[in-house]
Amino acid sequence: MLEDYFNAFEGEEHETFTLDGDHRAALLIHGFPGTPAEMRPIGEALHAAGFTVHAPLLPGFGAEAITIAERTQPEWANAVKSALAQLQQDHDYVIVVGLSMGGALAIEAVAEAEQKPDRLILLAPFWKVDHVVWSMMPILQVLFPQPRIFKWLRLDFSKQEVRDGIHKFMPDLDLDDPEAQQAIKDFPVPIKMFAQIHRAGKIGHQLAPQIDIPTLVIQGTQDDLVKPEATRKLIARFKGPTDYHEFNTEHVLIDTTLPDWPQIKACIVAFASENKQESQLITG
Repeated sequence: MLEDYFNAFEGEEHETFTLDGDHRAALLIHGFPGTPAEMRPIGEALHAAGFTVHAPLLPGFGAEAITIAERTQPEWANAVKSALAQLQQDHDYVIVVGLSMGGALAIEAVAEAEQKPDRLILLAPFWKVDHVVWSMMPILQVLFPQPRIFKWLRLDFSKQEVRDGIHKFMPDLDLDDPEAQQAIKDFPVPIKMFAQIHRAGKIGHQLAPQIDIPTLVIQGTQDDLVKPEATRKLIARFKGPTDYHEFNTEHVLIDTTLPDWPQIKACIVAFASENKQESQLITG
């Protein structure tokens, strides 16, 4: 039943995009299960400020979503590292922006870059989920390769964030239909897909102490996926100056309809545009 509804991400808006600007460049890394489309509002704001913007589609996402279970964390990380190196060849000032899982990949790319970028911006940076199932991922991958993980997670279909997440993959599914809800709970998910996301978060957390460049972190106070306390623990490991801001939002921070969107956008553009020699940030 559910397989018939996996028709999202087929439009051109979900593909890699580049907006040409000046000598400054911004690399935008989307999250899971997103595409460059979710980074477009930030990309346009930075482009309006003069930046060249590049938002790559990670391997196995977008129109290739049917292959996501076969993709690996190193594939995603290498794609980010390659895109960063290319931007650094062509621009003399480069920032990296990562959303959720894209934040974990951004941390790895920055930590392991031969030439560190100038600034890092993390939006609800993912590194773990506070659920017993999450901590068991390495074991589950071996014992239960296709468990009904959504049943274990006890999805609350009344929550808008849950509904929005499901509709990213299945936009036409009626989530008020009890049969559809049960089908989601019974849907066998390839656990190795989540194991790769688990790996991305773990590596990002391990490499956090190598983040020694100016970093902006934005977090939603109502975020049930990447919780504020988890983000505070993550950025406490950074060695560089960190500017931390919380807004009254859930996990979705890039949404032009959010009441706080003008402030979030202004915060990102102001931080990205500051002269690196004049940076004087406060750890918060």
